[in-house]
Amino acid sequence: QVINIQDVNQRPFFLSQCAAENNCVFRVSEDSSTGNIGQRIDVSDPDSDLIQNGQIILALDPSTPFSINNAGDLRLTSMLDRETQGRYIVNLTATDLGIPSLGISTIITFIVNDVNDNLPILVAPNAISVSENTQVGDAVVQVSSSDADIG
Repeated sequence: QVINIQDVNQRPFFLSQCAAENNCVFRVSEDSSTGNIGQRIDVSDPDSDLIQNGQIILALDPSTPFSINNAGDLRLTSMLDRETQGRYIVNLTATDLGIPSLGISTIITFIVNDVNDNLPILVAPNAISVSENTQVGDAVVQVSSSDADIG
């Protein structure tokens, strides 16, 4: 007599800091090139059936400049600009292919680090007139400047 034991599908789980905090935070420089950003989300599934129950599909919100492959590697899909958007809050889902499919989700926050990529803007009059009676040390003009970069 042969007894077959069928694997009962179990939910995948996060192994990285996402598991403990249920909220991952990663910093990415605004001048990062597209491609792998050197961060990985580790996910595991206790199921031994790698064909269905143990195979995990990872997904991030496609409306952001980030993606993830099924190995958990986070990627930058388009250029960032901290002055336009300094933070992205993205939902990450991990779903197995079992029947029924089981999954989990967590929030990833990407903080965009600023780089000095903007020139300062100087606001000053084009011309000024100075009286011949002006004393040394008197203020003769006021100028101001601004810069879109932080710091």
